[in-house]
Amino acid sequence: MSLPQQSSQQVLIMVNYGYQDELNSPKQLLQRYFMLGSWLASCQQLGAKAYLFQRFHSDHHLEYNGIDCYFIRDRLPAKPRPYHISLRFHQRIKQTLTAAGIHIRRGTSAVCVHMHSLLFPLCCRHLQKILGQPIKWVLQHHAEQPEGVWLKIFSPWANKYIDGFFFSNKVLARDWIKTKAVKAKQVFEVMECSSNCAAQEQAEARKALQQHGSPLLLWTANLDENKDPLTILSAFTAFRQLYPQSRLLMLFRFSPLLEKVQEKIAADSDLSSSVSLLGQVGYQEISAYYSAADIFVQGSHREGSGIAILDALACGAIPVVTDIPSFNTLTGNGSVGALWPCGDDQALLQALLALMAKDLPKERAACIELFQRCWSQEKIAAKAMEVYFDAD
Repeated sequence: MSLPQQSSQQVLIMVNYGYQDELNSPKQLLQRYFMLGSWLASCQQLGAKAYLFQRFHSDHHLEYNGIDCYFIRDRLPAKPRPYHISLRFHQRIKQTLTAAGIHIRRGTSAVCVHMHSLLFPLCCRHLQKILGQPIKWVLQHHAEQPEGVWLKIFSPWANKYIDGFFFSNKVLARDWIKTKAVKAKQVFEVMECSSNCAAQEQAEARKALQQHGSPLLLWTANLDENKDPLTILSAFTAFRQLYPQSRLLMLFRFSPLLEKVQEKIAADSDLSSSVSLLGQVGYQEISAYYSAADIFVQGSHREGSGIAILDALACGAIPVVTDIPSFNTLTGNGSVGALWPCGDDQALLQALLALMAKDLPKERAACIELFQRCWSQEKIAAKAMEVYFDAD
């Protein structure tokens, strides 16, 4: 197809290497990784011409939310290893940009390449060689750790040519800085995504879902060691003694601890009557659950950001979550909800009790206000644009 010619315009090129093998179509991928299209659409509204290049198991081109999205196959696995180089993917990116009239030379276009994940250092360096200079290069952290011999070998060398790194919280960059793969002065606090959830009237959401509780608590996370559902259940058992009308809804996708969770619930008649294991629901339904809930609970020991917390804030479900760097950032250093130490069911109980002493509708409104002020996609994109196209 004929592509529009670009001149002296800001150009944002988003590159994503990894994907899940079970995704069958580009639209399915864009729905699963909704932040890709939302992020780029917001940046385009702010004046940048945006492109998405995504590795995939087949070639496609489509327009999504006004963004030109290119899906390009190669012979590498869905999630490449740090020593892989995606040759065909890179050549197609170069060819597509050239056809669009985006010639990488000083004085024509301000060009930034935003690459997802710090796990592909050789891919990153090879694409830099293919596209040439001058380009601004930004890598976005998604909870990866600088582990494994290949990352430790390649990352310090490849990342020397990166201009900026997006971390949800600068504390999360410490291990990367220690390995000399990232320089502290190159780290920018930019949240990795926003939420597409929209708040609904609480009573209407409860009626539609036929879910009630006083208060109604919500959990949305995998049932695994990191998310720590057993600590949540232990605290909720004690909480029920003081709030016997309370209920806990648990939504989850992956569930390696499901048997242990079921055993814990079955062993306590009070939990059996007050905890609902609902499993996975479609993302189009999730706003209703967050809107219906009074309190959102999560017990993560580590996270790169916290999509579920963003969803909760957007809908007014008050977060009572672990005191880890990304959750601290998302809650405005605990300005809404409550933070508690990982793995400590008694601390979680005390946090829940302290919250119940507050005006819950007022807390609910404060959550929505914080989301709109700090974590909407427009706010995050504006912060990213400052890094992409700042004056050198």
